[in-house]
Amino acid sequence: MRPEKSIRLISVFVCTLLLTFILTSCQPGNSPTNSAGGTGAGTKHRLAFVTNNASDFWTIARKGTEKAAKDIPNLEVEFRIPSDGTAAEQQRVIDDLLAKGIQGIAISPVDPKNQTQMLNRAASQTLVVTQDSDAPDSNRVCYIGTDNVEAGRQAGHYRCGRRTADSSCVVSHRRRWRSDRDRRPPNT
Repeated sequence: MRPEKSIRLISVFVCTLLLTFILTSCQPGNSPTNSAGGTGAGTKHRLAFVTNNASDFWTIARKGTEKAAKDIPNLEVEFRIPSDGTAAEQQRVIDDLLAKGIQGIAISPVDPKNQTQMLNRAASQTLVVTQDSDAPDSNRVCYIGTDNVEAGRQAGHYRCGRRTADSSCVVSHRRRWRSDRDRRPPNT
């Protein structure tokens, strides 16, 4: 397996575990997210994981949420993939989850800049964490993901650091996802 793919898979797995921990342990006593009215041992925690597309990238995240739901008592996780990968479809998914009284949502926003209002509305009703694609201007609790520019630098250093004195190294990146534009910090 290529190092880039291994890093990506491990990152998704770790993010899924961290997300599960954050969402299950951050239930304030009198918040609107605690719809059961208490935090007793019998309270069922209902969480959701919303992707930004139907890519195979999310397969390991789905398996992580399924494992968490199996291993953590009183945890139910809905894993939702927007059918067409658009912001409008994500909006419909979030509206449906909020109507069901979901207690926490991890979302990878399709269009973070234009979904801030939707994320803020959701955050006023439940715990919201962004993952993989951030919306820093929203009222989300936190972002779990990779700084892709820094990861690229580290991968280049790793790869090019192994070259011989008479060789050269070129690292190229091809943009695939729309959110790559939003992951690049200013002035790079």
